[in-house]
Amino acid sequence: MSPYLPSNTAAAFSSIVESPALLSPGQGLAVFGGYVVVGLVGAAGLLRRRDVGGGTV
Repeated sequence: MSPYLPSNTAAAFSSIVESPALLSPGQGLAVFGGYVVVGLVGAAGLLRRRDVGGGTV
C-alpha cells in the first residue's frame, strides 16, 4: 500500500535513481495524475453544489 501514497508516487517520477520500494516513473506519474484528477473532480462537484449564486445574474 505504501508505494501508492501520494508522496511516494511523486517521489517515484521525480527521483533521479530508481528504487525497488517505489513504483516505476511512469506508474508513479499515472497514479499521481489519478490523485490530481480525483481531487479536481471532487472540488468541482463541491463548487457546483455549494455555489449560492448559481452563476446566473
